[in-house]
Amino acid sequence: MIEWQQKFYHRKVTIPMKTTMKHVRTPVLLLVALMLLLMTGCAKTEATTATFQSLAESKGYLTNDVIEQFADYRDTVKEATVAAPQSVAFKLEFYVLADETAAKNFFANNKATLESNQSGIYSQSSVNISNYQSYSLTASGQYMFIERVGKTVLVVFPTDSGNKKEIEEFVKQLNY
Repeated sequence: MIEWQQKFYHRKVTIPMKTTMKHVRTPVLLLVALMLLLMTGCAKTEATTATFQSLAESKGYLTNDVIEQFADYRDTVKEATVAAPQSVAFKLEFYVLADETAAKNFFANNKATLESNQSGIYSQSSVNISNYQSYSLTASGQYMFIERVGKTVLVVFPTDSGNKKEIEEFVKQLNY
């Protein structure tokens, strides 16, 4: 028995290269194809200011064009609109920026501002896919949210977390 085991362990096994590569190549190609399919399906379509205003007004929200507040940044901020319910319990701020790079920078700066509110027990979520970034934070009874799609950005600065469902429903209806 010992002699047989020694022969078995010393036996060389050769696997033809074509067979090995074929078996490896097929799953890799399938994985790459799946990733490309998933990534193309993750891109979102930008909303327009008119769509944002129309949705807000259909919910009875007050809307206001606030582009004049960005007069010194007209080369970067092209459109700025704020919407709020009659109670003004929260504000939804919608921005159209000059290009996607400007929107990414705007998103990053405002995300950092929201992150500075992390204290005590908090929960956060973050997504960064294709032309889309999202960040939400609930901390100390406050809810904050920022989302970028292409060159547009939607921001909700700290508000009572009781408003979270209404805000999430608005964002869902905006297809963001």
